[in-house]
Amino acid sequence: MLFHQFNSPEERRESCFIEISYKGLCWRDDSLYIDDDEDWDVFFEQYSTIFCNGEYPNGEKGFVDEHGLAYYSPEETIRIIERLQTRGSDDDQILLKWLERVEPGDGFWILGI
Repeated sequence: MLFHQFNSPEERRESCFIEISYKGLCWRDDSLYIDDDEDWDVFFEQYSTIFCNGEYPNGEKGFVDEHGLAYYSPEETIRIIERLQTRGSDDDQILLKWLERVEPGDGFWILGI
């Protein structure tokens, strides 16, 4: 499984994680996590065309910054959901379920390690 959720901070201490966050806040229980040590290459391979339009703090856009921040606007969130709905992996379904809980008018953040 590519995406992880945790019930306590202790569970997150085993590795470095990239976090997909509703509010851009770190280490939230409602975030999704990607193990940077084990799964970054797989995430990049499977999702580089999905998460290709995140906005960096300097205003540029691109794929997830493994060591920085990327914001995905409400419009981009809708586009990501539409792209994922055409695919069918278990990881895609986990991500879709998570994205469906993004507040209307909000986007989401991916926080690097």
